[in-house]
Amino acid sequence: MIRLVAMDLDGTLFNSKRQVGLMTQAVIRRYAKSGVIFAFCTGRISNELQDVITILPEVQYAISCNGAYAVDLWSGKELYQNTLSMEDVNRIYQHFSGFPMMFELFADGVVLTDQNCLNYLAQFQLRELEGHIRKTRKGVPDFADYLKERTDPVGKINIFFAGQEILLKAREWGKQLPYDMAYQTKSNLEFNQIGVKKGKGLAHLAQRLGISKSQVLAIGDNNNDLSMREAVGTLVAMENACEDLKKIANWVTASNDADGVAVALKQFLPPLE
Repeated sequence: MIRLVAMDLDGTLFNSKRQVGLMTQAVIRRYAKSGVIFAFCTGRISNELQDVITILPEVQYAISCNGAYAVDLWSGKELYQNTLSMEDVNRIYQHFSGFPMMFELFADGVVLTDQNCLNYLAQFQLRELEGHIRKTRKGVPDFADYLKERTDPVGKINIFFAGQEILLKAREWGKQLPYDMAYQTKSNLEFNQIGVKKGKGLAHLAQRLGISKSQVLAIGDNNNDLSMREAVGTLVAMENACEDLKKIANWVTASNDADGVAVALKQFLPPLE
């Protein structure tokens, strides 16, 4: 019996308009009321979750920054963390210093980036992401100096590059670094501490809650969702998911524009009365 459901956000819970479908909202609420525990499992950080938390306050937990943190959203208590030191951060920053990039720190519950990059955001060809980026990023003047002076650790590094060709070169260049590297869009790379993955964060949460692997269902769509296979008894891929995820999933549900999360819940959880 499924007791814990972990849901990716972008491309999974969110449709192409970056909204949660009404049917999906209703199904999650009804299953949560019946005792099923829900968690967001995402590359995002706290300030990027506020809108979805408002829509679905029934979701109690979040695995954020690709598994760097596990948080109880109801109490605000941090249950788990595995972060990058500022020595790690500066090593990654220097490694890519020759690339035109927008370097971001996921830390302190927000996303910190160079104010100059926000001023000239169009060069990174973010298209439909641009509105979200402007809403959720906190610009830092004198960003390079800030990186030298900061001492507190960070959950994740995200880097946007100016175009697909540059990204492909950066992806090869990034393989030289001793960190976990993932990507979600056609213009970014993400770096976490070695061993940090959504699957590991989810496994820590399930263990904390006394829930076995066979009682966990995860739903995702992208490269950074692959590791959830290791932590769950049932993995569902969205119809719009990458092929690598579909290959290892137990089942492929409808797309994120067709309430695929709701369809998956009805498939694997007991019928709603």
